[in-house]
Amino acid sequence: MRGFSVIALSIVFFSVFGAFTTIAKTIDDIDFLLIPYQKVLDNLSKEFGITFYVEDENKEKLYNNVKDMTPKKFEQSLRDQFKEAQQYMHDSSYDNGEDASFGPKNIPNAQEVLPTTPLK
Repeated sequence: MRGFSVIALSIVFFSVFGAFTTIAKTIDDIDFLLIPYQKVLDNLSKEFGITFYVEDENKEKLYNNVKDMTPKKFEQSLRDQFKEAQQYMHDSSYDNGEDASFGPKNIPNAQEVLPTTPLK
């Protein structure tokens, strides 16, 4: 009977310990898999003079969206999105105060409202 208790306790211990290890490993894996894409973000941040970053809670979502893209294609996609956003940031309606509301602005083709600030 005592042998059974030790075996059962061991199984429970390894199951719990394994679950925590799996969670930690998954977070580390996502960070590792995002390294090439993070390098693209860092390079574009330097080039454009703004900061591109990914919040920790959005890393897995980003990876799921870009895992089928090469880093080169990812870079081109970001460049295209940045150029499109610049068109709207320098739109005359912003300069004339027609859109003088404070807060986030809508970017065309975005899935949600993103906080933006016009560059000058």
